[in-house]
Amino acid sequence: MKSSQVSTKNLHELVDEVVANYLQAHEKAALPQNVYRLIMSEVEKTLVRQVMRYTLDNQLQAAKVLGISRNTLARKLREHNLISGKG
Repeated sequence: MKSSQVSTKNLHELVDEVVANYLQAHEKAALPQNVYRLIMSEVEKTLVRQVMRYTLDNQLQAAKVLGISRNTLARKLREHNLISGKG
């Protein structure tokens, strides 16, 4: 989807579609282990990265948007190797 296009789907519909596509892309015998952890980690990383972009890397604003503390955000940035080179 182009960034100029707006989806009419709700977030849960988009997530449902992506997860279904991911699972269907794997044969049942070859499905990776720990799918819950894998998907949750990818969603968290993507969410944090996008909110940081949205707030122009302002960690205090990003933490407010995410509803987490600034310290928790800093930990998540380190966990997901999302620390920017800006100081």
